[in-house]
Amino acid sequence: MRAMPPFDEAQITEFKDAMRQEVQKTYADVDKKATALGEVMDEFKKKLEGKADTTDIDGRLKDLTEELKKAGDRADEIERKANRGGLGGGGAEHKSAGQLYTESDEYKQLQRQRGGRQIVEMKAITSLASPAARNPLQTVQSVPGIIAEPDRPLMVRDLLPVGTTTSLTIEFPKENVFTNAAAPVAENTTKPESGITFTAEMARVATIAHWIAASKQVLDDASFLQGYIDNRLRMGLMQKEDTQLLNGDGTGTNMLGLIPQATAYDDTGIPGVPTIVDTVRWMKLQVRKSYYSADAVVLNPADWAALELLKDTHGAYLYAAVTTGATPRLWGMRVVESDEIAEGNALVGAFSLAAQIWDRQQASVMVSTENGDNFVKNMATILAEERLALTVYRPKSFVYGALTPPAP
Repeated sequence: MRAMPPFDEAQITEFKDAMRQEVQKTYADVDKKATALGEVMDEFKKKLEGKADTTDIDGRLKDLTEELKKAGDRADEIERKANRGGLGGGGAEHKSAGQLYTESDEYKQLQRQRGGRQIVEMKAITSLASPAARNPLQTVQSVPGIIAEPDRPLMVRDLLPVGTTTSLTIEFPKENVFTNAAAPVAENTTKPESGITFTAEMARVATIAHWIAASKQVLDDASFLQGYIDNRLRMGLMQKEDTQLLNGDGTGTNMLGLIPQATAYDDTGIPGVPTIVDTVRWMKLQVRKSYYSADAVVLNPADWAALELLKDTHGAYLYAAVTTGATPRLWGMRVVESDEIAEGNALVGAFSLAAQIWDRQQASVMVSTENGDNFVKNMATILAEERLALTVYRPKSFVYGALTPPAP
């Protein structure tokens, strides 16, 4: 094979510039042809709707389709030159953008429709940022998937037993006052009478929901987006559920959460100045006095970090498993980090016995094209919704309060 003559830098630069201009010009011609074809297709559809004669448009459609194909072929040939090296270089030939497009399902659908415009509306969070214009001779490596923001850890639901209900309200009797008169008695004497009273409590089923608008074309053309959106919407529900289970104040449509129903921490008689660790243990004792055993403590991540960093006089960590990554526990209780509890406070409780979640409708995602004017705008509404209630059977089995005593 005859060796190719060497090329200097100026010749290579000149070739690149010429190729770039030719590619830009050719693709501009493709865009114009596609636009013209779309306009003729619009006219064709209007005539069909009006039952008018379309003979003249049939010929124009045929001509424009042929011109568009030729323009695409020219663009393909230019890219093939560039991919082969252009100046006589060897190397494997790669499929051009034009080839990839004409082999795509979208192009085949366009041919079946005898033209037409491929318009994609980008709305709400489905909008994709347009990349800056790039050199057509450059190659791009695409990373699959979407780089998402991290999700907040969700732990509160995991602590509570879950039941199901078909009602709008959960009604349950809650012990009010128990007078224990049990005592040893002599034979043939009247036994002492104890007393217990109950109050009827109700927990209303709350609805947590949100939605977004998305272009139907976007969901069709990038099917992975719908699965991604589904997951993000479900995660949004779980985050708001976490907030409601802890802090819901019971007003309006809010749930009545664990912290508003918890018993305030009572540090009366606590000796000395307790540390964070001491306070959590005293809270556990207060729960135990309600005859339930505390099984978990909810802490703000900052407080748990401060506790893990505690050291003895030799500089050794007291509680942190630096190398093993053991399950976080404190005084035998599971430690749950939650951003929804105020820093400097803790919630200690018998989560597995003293409260329960009731699912009326588990988290679900629905898609509708019939909301408002969605149908005529080719839009879809994606709705995520769940319905649940929280019952707290024994508020004394949850203790909430500050981890450190107030300054004197």
